[in-house]
Amino acid sequence: MDAYAVPAQAPRRRLRFDLDIREDESVPGAIARAVAEHHLVRIGAVLKEAGHGRYAGATQLADATTFASPRAGARRGGRLYTGHEANRILPGFATHATEIRRLGLVASRSDGARGIMGSLLYHSGPIDAAGACWRDATPVTTIVARLRLPLYAVEQMIDSGLLELLEDPILAVVMRRRQAIASVFDDLLRRLRRQARRRAPPSTALPIGWESRRIGGGPKPWSKIFDDLLDGSIPFWIDGEPDADHLFVNPGSLDAFIDHRPSVGPEQPSYTAAISTGDAAEMLNVIPRHVVRLASAGVLTRTAGLRAMTIPMDEVERVARRHVSAAELARRARTSAEAVNERLRIAGFIPFHGLWDRTAALGALPLA
Repeated sequence: MDAYAVPAQAPRRRLRFDLDIREDESVPGAIARAVAEHHLVRIGAVLKEAGHGRYAGATQLADATTFASPRAGARRGGRLYTGHEANRILPGFATHATEIRRLGLVASRSDGARGIMGSLLYHSGPIDAAGACWRDATPVTTIVARLRLPLYAVEQMIDSGLLELLEDPILAVVMRRRQAIASVFDDLLRRLRRQARRRAPPSTALPIGWESRRIGGGPKPWSKIFDDLLDGSIPFWIDGEPDADHLFVNPGSLDAFIDHRPSVGPEQPSYTAAISTGDAAEMLNVIPRHVVRLASAGVLTRTAGLRAMTIPMDEVERVARRHVSAAELARRARTSAEAVNERLRIAGFIPFHGLWDRTAALGALPLA
């Protein structure tokens, strides 16, 4: 044979079959499935002649081999997604696919149509459910920032049902941070706007974050406060966004909560074990710099957290129970912090790193 001769090509064969395009697949996918099933039928005939009749049908072969197209047999077991398709439905899936498979959160199988080294296919059900959750998700920390409240306040609202966490195991892997249901949060904001007084706040009204500093000794009962706002028990106005700085109440509106302590029962999850410097300052009614000074003095333990410095919640609560800030006393007496400090020093009280003994100081001042 001449070394330069062109070998004769084998005659091309035409495949004839009816193309049934399913609702959940594209035209190229339908063609790939039809071609694969055509070959499976031929292979089944060969196996039947060899005495392996149980593999005679295309469906049985699709289950027994990885030669079938990505969608072969999908009608029985549900739609299958490639990694790219899953990532379009749930952004971030591809990055965490290995961990999701390891945890057994989504069933998968090899895409044999792409060869032995082909990619994986994933059952669609859990991915569709996680994708639906993702589209209605908002980080809990985003709610904290928008309401301008401490994290423990938002956790109280979740415990009481004012807000709701997203509970999806795949989403927990993909998004890491705790997610709340965005539509429930949006509904809370709508309810606040609907309940607020229509006119501008009077000149005597105070931001609720400011007025809440009359409450001390531990975590403030923010969930109960918002319950009373929503049911009309506490009149309020909104001047801007419905957050702690722009939601106004009358002076004394929160006094019923001064001696009220939020409880965490066995049916409720405990609050975050470690809180931020800002949240500790809110609970102690001081500025964040004062919390840093307390940590430097060894009163509080401040350690590096995932994104910021954190302090054990129980340590902050212990300090709040025993001591009171001049700012809280000033709010209670409707005077200035400087006047409070001066009066207590004259009376012979000794400060504790800028704080005062709670029981003694409250008993020594005329409170408004």
